Amino acid sequence: MVVTSQVTMEGDLRNVIVFNASKKEIFTINSGYRTLQKRLRSNWKIQSLKDEITSEKLTGVKLWITAGPREKFTAAEFEVLKKYLESGGDILVMLGEGGESRYDTNINFLLEEYGIMVNNGNARIDTVLLSALKMFIHRN
Repeated sequence: MVVTSQVTMEGDLRNVIVFNASKKEIFTINSGYRTLQKRLRSNWKIQSLKDEITSEKLTGVKLWITAGPREKFTAAEFEVLKKYLESGGDILVMLGEGGESRYDTNINFLLEEYGIMVNNGNARIDTVLLSALKMFIHRN
């Protein structure tokens, strides 16, 4: 999967990748993804989102990443993320072994609406996501 810039129906260019940091994520652009961020910076604007997730903050964003959120998302934030997905945005959610219960998050509430669930007792999904991420890095 190669992520490329996209022009929305409104004519806006989506050329931003956002690393969420509003839920005390285990990994951020400065901790855990420094190398990835440096590689992406040549083709993308890289941002960190430390505040509440809003539609305004996702304007122009092609990919929203959350890596090990350790706080719960609000209903309003889930609505924003659903609208973002429906308008053509992409998300990458990563959790470690133990899933929601270990990380005290509620991200499955969003994922289950799309037929995806992070299993609390199995890290298999992490392996699949890691493989996809490695393919993405090598193609860019």
